[in-house]
Amino acid sequence: WQPVVSGSTALTQFLRLKLAGEALAGQGRQTTTELRAALQAGQTLDVAGYALPPAVADGLAQASLARPAGTEALVWLETSNRPEPDLLPASKAALALWQAAPCRARSAVVAGPAFWQTVEIEDAPALISASTAAIIGMTS
Repeated sequence: WQPVVSGSTALTQFLRLKLAGEALAGQGRQTTTELRAALQAGQTLDVAGYALPPAVADGLAQASLARPAGTEALVWLETSNRPEPDLLPASKAALALWQAAPCRARSAVVAGPAFWQTVEIEDAPALISASTAAIIGMTS
């Protein structure tokens, strides 16, 4: 479900949470570049109530999604709230590499919320249906 392809991109998105919190609190405006520099200087950042130590940020920044050895098939599911949902460009690129490996990779985009980014509980009925269909398809 909604795999993170680039750790560096995920780190930038996480740092943007800090920037948004600072903006709402009326604090000075920093940039993600400045926050990354603070991490590289050894500073632990507080992001949305979570401590982000430099070692964790560095590990995340260097991470990238790779197909686990021996994986012959996978189902890649994403949610979207766009009128005409499509896989994210990074997802398309990762899937193309995996399919060339070769790996039987199926993908689908379903209407639904970005439930992992909210503090509230979100339902994603279309994702549940697609997940169930994928599991049944794998066992049939």
